[in-house]
Amino acid sequence: MANRPFAEADLNPLRDDKYQFEGSAPFQVWDRTFYQWRYERFHQHKHNLYSDPLSPYFSVGTVIQGLSRLFTRLHGIRFVPKETRPGEVWHEDVRRLDVFDEGGHIGIMYCDIFQRPGKELAPPAHYTIRCSRKVEEHDDDDAVTRDGYQLPIIALLCDFSRPHSHISFLSWSEVETLFHEMGHAMHCISSPI
Repeated sequence: MANRPFAEADLNPLRDDKYQFEGSAPFQVWDRTFYQWRYERFHQHKHNLYSDPLSPYFSVGTVIQGLSRLFTRLHGIRFVPKETRPGEVWHEDVRRLDVFDEGGHIGIMYCDIFQRPGKELAPPAHYTIRCSRKVEEHDDDDAVTRDGYQLPIIALLCDFSRPHSHISFLSWSEVETLFHEMGHAMHCISSPI
């Protein structure tokens, strides 16, 4: 009970945002994540800064490297950055990570994580571009099969703030979001149909 005023103070801006966005609908437990995401997006756009004191410790590269180490320790899966070929990706910001386990190449992930004009402002998500399915034949490009399954391709899309310098730092909420979406992506990559 002693923390209730602090919790209320944290929720009030989110309730206000919901009121402006939806009208008089009551604030529900399931609204918190969505309106926290909207609130952070608005304030990062408006002020061009992060209010999160942990941000200086979470560069995108450090977080991706940490995810790779975590997946290696838990599941024997690691990420290896790979240069993209001309025309392979839909925007120059997109980065490719090849995914490996002890037996070799198991999938490809395209990470499109920064805001840009024309990119829809929507909650982060992952998309299966090509699933892992049993195939009879394979060719010599990225569709090369492993144990008779084609390599899955996943796109991970977020709307994180663009870096103001050559390094982009994430808020704690963005780190949580990246971990969450990466979990979905890795499930798709490591689960043959």
